[in-house]
Amino acid sequence: MAYELALSFGIILALVHFFSDKIEQLFEQKKIDFISFSAGISTAYLFLVLLPDLYTGYQLLNSFIFLLVLLGFTVFHLTEKWVYQNTSALGDLRHKLKEVHGVTWFVYHGVLGILLAELTQSNPIMGMLFFVPILFHTGISTFSLEQLHDKLKYHLPARALLSVSTLAGILLASQLAIPSLVTWILYALIGGALFFIVIREYIPPERQGNPRMYFIATMGFAILVFVLNNLKLI
Repeated sequence: MAYELALSFGIILALVHFFSDKIEQLFEQKKIDFISFSAGISTAYLFLVLLPDLYTGYQLLNSFIFLLVLLGFTVFHLTEKWVYQNTSALGDLRHKLKEVHGVTWFVYHGVLGILLAELTQSNPIMGMLFFVPILFHTGISTFSLEQLHDKLKYHLPARALLSVSTLAGILLASQLAIPSLVTWILYALIGGALFFIVIREYIPPERQGNPRMYFIATMGFAILVFVLNNLKLI
């Protein structure tokens, strides 16, 4: 049952990713509200679910787990920084960014799929909590990438490949017996990447954004987590 649930999550994420252009058009008038709401959910997940989970992983990896979080954050930051500082022409920059982000996001979403499958197998509720911010990230990632690439589009084969990356990770995890140590390492690395993505990409800067939507999302997700905690479901 848990595998079928994870598989359904992967299919939903693949469809959202592939039809992200249509989703962007649907939310065009409310894009800032949507991004602020997504940022609120993601922030609440990081502080109320991810960090406590990583503290649990401390029992297995000790302080090394937080070094992995830092590594995940740093890899995402340096990848983007390297591209900007080593590509001179604007056209080359956009092309290089498109390639680097394509490869990075495929690997990143593939690992997300592995973790989604593992979390759902151990606790379906934890899998669902992980799925919610990832679903918003998948929808928003196209907004960010298109702004970054100045509306450059991925060709259909590349777009389809990127869309099924999370599903591929779930299918891979279903065929492998992944040791808990490896799962915790991946979780810590992805945790660092999530911190970078949420802070750098998704929280609207300065005067931008809708504070009310951010607050509603943060408080709503926080209440949900505390209710689930009190019910001993997570």
